[in-house]
Amino acid sequence: MGMGEAMLYGEVVTSTQTMLDRNMRLLSLLPTPLLALASHQLAGRGRGANVWLSPAGCLQFSLLLRVPLTALPGARIVAGAAGARVRLKWPNDLYAVLDDGEKKKIGGILVNTSFSSGKVELVVGCGLNVLNPPPITSLSQLLHRREDRLLSMERTAAVIMAKFERMWGTFLAHRGSFEPFMDIYLEHWLHSDQVVTLTTTTPPQKVRITGITSDYGLLRTVPERDGWSGSRGQS
Repeated sequence: MGMGEAMLYGEVVTSTQTMLDRNMRLLSLLPTPLLALASHQLAGRGRGANVWLSPAGCLQFSLLLRVPLTALPGARIVAGAAGARVRLKWPNDLYAVLDDGEKKKIGGILVNTSFSSGKVELVVGCGLNVLNPPPITSLSQLLHRREDRLLSMERTAAVIMAKFERMWGTFLAHRGSFEPFMDIYLEHWLHSDQVVTLTTTTPPQKVRITGITSDYGLLRTVPERDGWSGSRGQS
């Protein structure tokens, strides 16, 4: 069964993610892959305690996947013309680059996992601004007027499912390694050569981001020259 062929739809729900990963009995009875879609969410979930508001024009969905641990080792599981202007902010945010170069958040992704009877169940949740009017930034504002007429919630969801299905097959074939996607990920993210300050060291240290690891998706960094906060030239 292909991605999106089995679908659960609700006009108004608290959260497509909550409907699935907080109801273990329902989760165990559902076929996979299963796409849960809603027109409106009252309490969409983000990282930590963050709440994702989903006004009209926002596409929100969760995708239930189930595979044996032998196909996807648990250690590998960690809880794209306008596409060129969409960027990834590590670890799970989607940003749009506007005409003036300003970057605005347009979406986010949340993955929850559970393990049972030698299998792993993943609920991949996504919220994406598609048709929202200003002042909310959305995909429609990145398109020329003629292209904008072709944009719809249904077409956007279908394209995402078709592309994700191919990528999911590659992911499983490589037993959970992110290596096949590394080049395209780094091409579309926001952090190449970005300088950040590590506050977990004493004293804090400036480092330059060089990429991510292929196993757990952790940031790779190298120390900046004179990067210690107490080095010459810094107060």
